[in-house]
This record gives sequence, structure tokens and C-alpha cells, in this order.
Amino acid sequence: MSKLPIKQKKITIFGFFSLTASMILTVYSYPVLAASGFSLIFFLLAAALLFFIPTALVSAELATGEGWEVGGVYKWCSVALGKRWGFFAIFLQWAQITVGFLAMLYFIVGSLSYAFDLPSLNSNPAYKTLMVIIIFWLLTIVNFKGAAFSSKLASYGVILGVVVPMV
Repeated sequence: MSKLPIKQKKITIFGFFSLTASMILTVYSYPVLAASGFSLIFFLLAAALLFFIPTALVSAELATGEGWEVGGVYKWCSVALGKRWGFFAIFLQWAQITVGFLAMLYFIVGSLSYAFDLPSLNSNPAYKTLMVIIIFWLLTIVNFKGAAFSSKLASYGVILGVVVPMV
């Protein structure tokens, strides 16, 4: 019995950029970005040229190279620098995402409390924690739809949540 080829959904370049940018340009960085004024345009373009594009190219090369497709950042760092550095690299990713994501969720809940004039949502720790847990699980369930769907969602989120407010 022959296997039929499975059509895989692919992430577009803009989708990949959106996923990467959404990790850096998050809602809790808005106050700092707003204080920069028009000089922010220079710094964002410099970041795109000197960080995002080289990182995307290196990641694409490593992810598609023979024998490097599986294992991600851990494999890339452990093969190049040793297993301790591979573990350290994924530990730093875990710490940044865990701490940063929770801080961002609490910021979002506080902003929603202010926007909808619900002070109890922000002042009651039980309500606030419950909202964070609900948002966290909703986002987790959304990510079960796959990377292509997540990249589309990230693209819309970056446009509506980062680009529009910055403009």
C-alpha cells in the first residue's frame, strides 16, 4: 500500500516575521516605544535589518540543513557549543517566555479592566488570576490548530496590535 503525499501547510515569510516580531514587540513594551517618538522608526528598521533578517536566515538554514531539522535550538546550540550550552539556550527561552508571557497576560487583563471600566477585575487577585488562566488556555487551544494558523493569527495581531497603535 503506497502512502499518499500529505500536503503540509507552510508558514509565509510575513507569518514567520510576525511570529518573531510578536515575541519582541509586545504590549508591555508600548510605553517605552511611545517615549521614543519618531526616532523609533530608525531603531525598528535597524532591528529588522541587523537582528530579524539575520536571525531568520540563520534559523531557516539550520532548520532545513541535512540532519538539523529535528531538535531546534537545543540541537543547534548543543552540536555547536556543547550539551550544557544547548540546555542553557533552551532554559533561557523557557524563562523568557514563561516570565514574559505571564507579565504580558497580567498587563492585558489590567488594560481590559481599565478599558471596560471594571476596577474589580484589576483589584481582585482571584478575578485577575482567573482571567489570566482563561486567556492562557484559550491561546493554548488556538495553537493546537497548527503553526500555519498561529502565524496567520500572529500576522493579524502584529498589524492590529503593534503597527496600528504605533502609527
